[in-house]
Amino acid sequence: MKKRKVAAVICEYNPFHEGHAWLFHSLRKELGEDTAIVAIMSGNFTQRGEPAVFPKQIRAACAVRGGADLVLELPFPFSSAGAERFASAGVYIANALGVVDILFFGSECGDIAPLLELAERLEAPAFLDAYFSVDEHAGIGCAQKTETTYKSVYGETDPLCPLLRQPNNLLGVEYIRALLRCHSSIRPFTLPRQGMKHGETEIKNGAATTSASAARQLFAQADQRDQALQMLPVYTRDKLSAAIKDGAILSSENRLLSFLLLYYRICRREELVRCDGMKGGLADRILRAASSAATPEDFFAALRSKNHTDAYLRRALLYGMLSVNREQLNAPPAYTQILAMSERGKEVLAAARRKTAIPLFNRPSAIQQLPEGQKISLRADSIYSALLEQPSRPCDQLRYQPYRENT
Repeated sequence: MKKRKVAAVICEYNPFHEGHAWLFHSLRKELGEDTAIVAIMSGNFTQRGEPAVFPKQIRAACAVRGGADLVLELPFPFSSAGAERFASAGVYIANALGVVDILFFGSECGDIAPLLELAERLEAPAFLDAYFSVDEHAGIGCAQKTETTYKSVYGETDPLCPLLRQPNNLLGVEYIRALLRCHSSIRPFTLPRQGMKHGETEIKNGAATTSASAARQLFAQADQRDQALQMLPVYTRDKLSAAIKDGAILSSENRLLSFLLLYYRICRREELVRCDGMKGGLADRILRAASSAATPEDFFAALRSKNHTDAYLRRALLYGMLSVNREQLNAPPAYTQILAMSERGKEVLAAARRKTAIPLFNRPSAIQQLPEGQKISLRADSIYSALLEQPSRPCDQLRYQPYRENT
C-alpha cells in the first residue's frame, strides 16, 4: 500500500447520517483526499446500554458508502461501557492495528489545544489521587465524579471546567487520555461538531436532515419509517429499506426491558452483586423493583434516582443479565471483527495484518475459539437477534462475511 495517512474514528453510527458524512469530508479536506478512514464502530449494543436500531452489519455497510474505508467492531461489553472504558477500548484497537496515524472526533469546541490540556490535567497525580479517593459506592456517575473532582483540585472558576459539561468534548478528552496512557504515537485531531443536537431535525433547501436520536425515534414507529429514511443520506436508503423489509430492525425500544424484567425476577443476588455497575446498593434495588413492578415501564421507573442516569441504569441492567464483571471491562479487547471495507480499505487491512497486535476476525465463528470469558459478545448478539422485528437464529450471525464496497 502506498504511504497515505490513516485516520481512525470511534463511533456508533446508530444510524449513519449527514453529520457523520460531513466529518469524513472535512477530515479529508484538512488532511488530503487520499486519507484512509478506519471506523471502530460499536456492535449491536451501544454506549447508552441500548440495542442499536439496525444490526452492526447494516450500519457498517452504510458507513462505507458514506466514506469510511474499513469498519471494525468495538465489541460488547466495551461498546456499552461508560466514556472512559468505551474510549480506552476503542483507542486500544486503533493503536494495536499498527497503521493508524490520527484519531479524529467531533467536539463542541472544535479546538484540540484545550482538550489536550484538559486531558493532561486529568492524568495528573493530584487529580487521580483525588478522583480515586471518592467512595466508589457514592452512587454518582463517572462524568459527575470527574467534574466534581476537577473543581476540587483546580477550582470551580477554572476556564477549562465548562468543557467537562459537553458530552462530545468529554468523550474526546477520554480518547486523548487513553492515548496518553498507552504512550501512543497516534495524534488526536478534532473538528467542530456539526449537525442537529440530540433529538432534533432540520429542513434545508426543502430537504430534511436529522440527528441519530431523532431518526431512531421515527424508526421505532412503523408508519414513520419512510420519513426517517428520507432524512438520511440517499446512498444508505436502499440498504436500510431492505433491512426494514427483512425485519432486520429493532422491533421496540421496550422489548429488551421486557426481557430484563423477566430475568431479574429470577436472578440470584449473589450472582448480581459480582457484576459491574452494582455499586451503591443498586443490585438490591433492581431485585426489589423486579419483584414489585407489573410492567417493564414500572420496573425501570422504580430504578430511577438522582444518583444514576438512565444510560447508567440500562448499562448496569445489561451487564447484570450477561454477567459482565469489572475485570472483563478493565481488560483490553481480545479481538476486533471486520465488518465492512472499500477497495482502499482492503489495502489498509492488508497493511494492518502485517503489524497488528490484535486478532482481526473475518467471521464471528472465529470468536468461538476464544476462552469462555472473551466470547461474551456472542451472547449479547444472541439476545439482539431476538429483539429484531423478524427475530433470527443465533447461529445465523456466525456465517456473516464482511461487506465489500467496490468503487
